[in-house]
Amino acid sequence: MKRIILAFFWLAIASTFILLAPFRVSAAVTISSFDAKWQSGKVVVSWKTGSELNNVGFNVLRSPSASGTFTKVNYTPAQFGSIAGASYAFTDSAVTAGQSYYYRLESLDTSGNKATHSVTAIAAAPAAPTATATATPTRTATLVPGAPTSTPAPPTATAPPTATTPPQFTPTRTPTFPPGITPPTPVPPTPTVRVAYAVQPTAPPKAGAPAAPSVSAPKPEETRVALAIKDAESETAEEPEEEIAAAPEDSDVRAKQLFLGAGILLLGIIGAGGLLLGILAIYLSFRARSEM
Repeated sequence: MKRIILAFFWLAIASTFILLAPFRVSAAVTISSFDAKWQSGKVVVSWKTGSELNNVGFNVLRSPSASGTFTKVNYTPAQFGSIAGASYAFTDSAVTAGQSYYYRLESLDTSGNKATHSVTAIAAAPAAPTATATATPTRTATLVPGAPTSTPAPPTATAPPTATTPPQFTPTRTPTFPPGITPPTPVPPTPTVRVAYAVQPTAPPKAGAPAAPSVSAPKPEETRVALAIKDAESETAEEPEEEIAAAPEDSDVRAKQLFLGAGILLLGIIGAGGLLLGILAIYLSFRARSEM
C-alpha cells in the first residue's frame, strides 16, 4: 500500500512540472523598457530587462505593420550574470527611409524554448522636410507728379584693343677668325681732296698790245675724272701696306707649323730607334743563353 501511495505522489509531482514547463521561460525574463528610433537613416532598437533566469539570448523580430508577420532580423546573446537585469541595443541598417517599422522580442532559455513578449516598439517614419518659398520684394520707383523722368543712358561702347607689332631686330654679323690668325686692323678711309678752280676776270687788252692767251675753266666732267683717278690711286697705294702687314703674320704661322712638324718627326725617329734597340738587346740575350 505504501508503494502505491508513493508512486501516486511522484506521479503528481512529475505532472506538475510537465504542466508548468511551458510558462517557466516567460516568467524567468521580465522586460522593463523597449524602444525603437530612427537615427541617421537607421533604426536603433534598445531594451532593458528587470530580471533574467536561465536566459540564453534574444531574437529581434520586425514587421512593416502592426498586424503583419514578424520575421527575425537579429540575435543578441544574454549578458553574463544578468539575473538582476541588463541593457541591450541593436542597430537595424536593412531598412528603407521614410517607412515605419514594428519590433518585438523573443527570449530563449537554456532548454531551447522560446517565449515571445507582447511589448512592441514602433519606429515611426521621420517627417519629410517641407520647403518654404521665400518671396523677394521688388522695388518700383515712384515719381512725383510733374517731376522730369530720367532716361537711362545707353552703355558706352569700348574700342577693341589694338594689336601692337613686336619689335624687329636686325642681326649683325661678326666675322670669326681661326686660332693663331690676327684679324686685320681696319684702315681709316683716306680723305678725298677736291680741287676747286676759280676763274679770274681778265682786264680788257690795251690798244695795240698783243692778245694774252685765254685760260678756259675746266669742265665739270674733267674735274670728276681727275678726282676719280686720284681716289683710285690712293686705294691702290694703301693695298700694299695691308699685304706687307699680313705677310709677317703668315710667315710666323708657317714657322710654328714647321717647328711642330720637325718635333713630331724627331719624336717618331727616337721612338723607332728605341724599339730597334730593344729588339736587338732581346736577341743578343737569347743568343748568349743558347751559346752557353
